[in-house]
Amino acid sequence: MTPKKFNRALGAAIREQRLVRGLTMEAIAQQLGFTHQQQGKYEHGQNACTAHLAAKYATLFGISIAAFYELAGMQEYREPSATDNDAFLAARYVSRIPDEKQRSALIDYIRKLAYQGGEA
Repeated sequence: MTPKKFNRALGAAIREQRLVRGLTMEAIAQQLGFTHQQQGKYEHGQNACTAHLAAKYATLFGISIAAFYELAGMQEYREPSATDNDAFLAARYVSRIPDEKQRSALIDYIRKLAYQGGEA
C-alpha cells in the first residue's frame, strides 16, 4: 500500500469511527487540539497522520492501535525474517564501499549468485 493510499484508508477509518460515535469534526478536533479544517484533512487523507496522533485517535475511540490500523487495511506487524535482516546488512555494508568499481563488481557477483545463471 502506498503512503497516499494508506493516508486515505486511515482517514476513512477515522471518519468511520467518528460517525459511528456520533461525533462532529469540531468535537474531535477540540479534543485533539487542532482545527476542524485539519480534522477534515486527516479524514480525507490529505495530511498524513503521525503514529502519535493515530494512538491519540485510537484512545479517543476506545480501540487498540492495532485495531485502528486494521480498520485502515494494514496487516498485523510481522517480525523481519533472517533474510530481511541479511538483506539490510548487505545493503548497509555495500553502501560503505567507497570505490565505485569494487561496489559494482560486488553487486554483479551477488546478482550472479542469486540467480545462478538465470536472468537478473
